[in-house]
Amino acid sequence: MGLSDLLSEEQQEQLTDLAEGGTGEKRNRKDAEDQSKPFPETAWTGLFATWREIVVPSTEAAPENLWSMFLVAVGLMLGRNVWAILPREIYPNFFVLLTGRTGDPRKSTALELLKQTLKRIGEDQDVEVLTGLVSTEGLFEALAKTERKRALVFSDEFRSLLCIAKGRKATQDLLPKLNSLYSCPDFDSINRKERSTRIVEPFVSLVTATAREYVEDLLGNLDVVGGMLNRFIIVEGKTQPPKPFAKFPSPEHWGKLTGPLCKVRDYWKANPSCLEFDSRAHDLWGEWYIAWKKERDELDPKRRDLTARTSEHVLKISLVYSALAQEREISARSLITGIKIGEWLEGNVLRAFEDVGLDSFSKAEKLILSKIRSKGRLFRRVLQQAAGARGINARMFGDVLKTLHENGHIKITGDKALSGQKTILVEYVADNT
Repeated sequence: MGLSDLLSEEQQEQLTDLAEGGTGEKRNRKDAEDQSKPFPETAWTGLFATWREIVVPSTEAAPENLWSMFLVAVGLMLGRNVWAILPREIYPNFFVLLTGRTGDPRKSTALELLKQTLKRIGEDQDVEVLTGLVSTEGLFEALAKTERKRALVFSDEFRSLLCIAKGRKATQDLLPKLNSLYSCPDFDSINRKERSTRIVEPFVSLVTATAREYVEDLLGNLDVVGGMLNRFIIVEGKTQPPKPFAKFPSPEHWGKLTGPLCKVRDYWKANPSCLEFDSRAHDLWGEWYIAWKKERDELDPKRRDLTARTSEHVLKISLVYSALAQEREISARSLITGIKIGEWLEGNVLRAFEDVGLDSFSKAEKLILSKIRSKGRLFRRVLQQAAGARGINARMFGDVLKTLHENGHIKITGDKALSGQKTILVEYVADNT
């Protein structure tokens, strides 16, 4: 006898709804559930649309992941030739964290497509690709080869990067140095007893990946408050259906992309520029930024820290779109695209890391309460099934329900069904304070 045989029609509908993420009542960001908005279609414009046409059919990787790889590739191609000021200089380098299943090989495919793009426009010799980063010295030695050196750091698992940085004493300055390099400083250095290494105008992008739950034991509130996580754009996408005969793009397909990319690169090399807002974008930025800042006042401290750089991500992304269109100013069209993507990214980081620092009971309590609140009321059996699918065992489930009931967050009632069995309902109690 299967589970469906034990559940009433209404219970089955609830379980299906929860499995699909639930519709629930409309919620503001403070009460955001574990649901993601669709990736903005407006992101696929200009050469991003050409990129999608060329690479999406060639892999099962999530289109959102592929979008982020092209963003990184274009940023590395542009380097320090385009920038914005707000109030410091902002360059188009990106730290990207792909979230998904552990060991998914498609993230390596996405990275290979990034590297292929750089190679086909002749940038592979000038951009240092650093894989398996194990020390600050190795990073700085690569960046010290020339002034204005561009580098792509790739760590297959975010956990590995964290373990290195939080391991032996000699590598504990790795994350602080990466944090500094994110801002593209005019210079930086490391000083050791044996030798010192100085770098001038470096340009560093970073790509890594993880499953959400795979790094929780290594992350703490300090990583949030210290600003490490908010430097990353968190990209979460759904893997495409199986493609047993997928092939990399042909030279003819690559040509549709690389020719226009080379023209863009050469234009900005010849005309390095600071891009300011055009008049429409100026007004739009002011309106959006003020609204964003006001909305942040209502967030708890952790969420404020996690989303502290959303405006910077919006600006960087808008800068890339305008640069690809060879706009001498950041246009309203590019800014609207940047805002829509930035808001999508902000939702990703909150879903992925807002529970950093919580113990297992608190996480279970938060998850179960959110499930109840989203539906108003649920059958206990359906709720337990949904909780079990998220790794919450029966004992913890019972303890959480008891705590929520005693604290007045939920109400538990029971009625006898026609079969004579008692049906237990769990109902959300709205906070009217």
